[in-house]
Amino acid sequence: MVAIKRFPPLLLIFVIIGTLTERVMAAGNHLAYKFFNYSDSDQTGIWENLFLYTTDLTDKSSLSLRYGLDAVSSPSFGVVSTTSGASSKEHDENNLKFRNSAGISFSNQYTETLKGSTGLDVSLKPDYNSITLGQSLDSPILGDFFNLGVGGYYTHSRISPAVTTNVNLQPPAGELSNRQVNYLLSLEHILTTKSKIKFLFETFQANGYLSTGYHRVTIVSGAGSPESLENLPDNKSGTALTAIYSQGLSDKSALHLRVRGYKDSYSINAFSGDAKYRTYLDEQMILEFSYRYYKQTSASFWGSSFVTKPTGYFTSQAALGEFNAQQFGLGVRYEITPFYYLNLNLSGILSANLERYLRSDGFTYSTFSTGFETDF
Repeated sequence: MVAIKRFPPLLLIFVIIGTLTERVMAAGNHLAYKFFNYSDSDQTGIWENLFLYTTDLTDKSSLSLRYGLDAVSSPSFGVVSTTSGASSKEHDENNLKFRNSAGISFSNQYTETLKGSTGLDVSLKPDYNSITLGQSLDSPILGDFFNLGVGGYYTHSRISPAVTTNVNLQPPAGELSNRQVNYLLSLEHILTTKSKIKFLFETFQANGYLSTGYHRVTIVSGAGSPESLENLPDNKSGTALTAIYSQGLSDKSALHLRVRGYKDSYSINAFSGDAKYRTYLDEQMILEFSYRYYKQTSASFWGSSFVTKPTGYFTSQAALGEFNAQQFGLGVRYEITPFYYLNLNLSGILSANLERYLRSDGFTYSTFSTGFETDF
């Protein structure tokens, strides 16, 4: 469950859906492979192999198939909670878990002016299942000076609780379900031949089991265990407003700036600012540098620990506390010159990205990804 803790399932799904819907206009067949590796200061490790195949059904529709194999390792997988609240280590083999997932998505372009995509993504894993349905539309307005986009996504997910003998750490019985609806509205305007600006409004509503993993809270005194499972509201809503400005600096380089404000019903207010610089080193290679700053307030029911077990909502999740963070990124993209092999015209794109995340409470993580994609 640490994988779910570090990477909320909904976020992973939307990353995948976004990748699939970008292939609406894919030429013929598209094949992509991506390797992803994650490691953090809590000794959690994740690696994933992702395969994506997209084929054009007609000149206006495409079908995408996805398969993923991932593994998660964490010291917490080898810890068993006893009735007294003490912990004991299991065999190291239990510290590694493998999972498979699969998905399918359908994308379509309706008319020359009204474009859109209909997405269906399914993830099936031993401890986590989800399905996401999405629809997006965009069209030029006001004489093509602006481009208006709307979208909506519904996600239903279920996780299987881990078993523990400690009654204070038992999650709700049975499978835990979560439902979330997201709505998006965007407006894009081309300012000059080298610059454009885009505004994006997002809102969401979620209900069900909203915890990401099974987070334990320290209880300083009182009867029972010195730890207890957190208690979160069973519903949550939030809104975000984003502005993105893109400026071409030359024929070979561009700068992208983004600011985003966020507020939700947990009383969390957040702000982030991003900068991304891309430049061509030559006709085939692109180099990218990125930086992101993030700051948020804590949830109204957050605490690092509690003297006694609260009667209402409470949590000590670091992700729901007050903090600021910085993220640095470096990426490279190389386009392979087409060549012939066995009468096949072969070409493709190689890419690699490295990111480093630093949070004010000392938590850090690093990610590395590399991939290859080609049309045929």
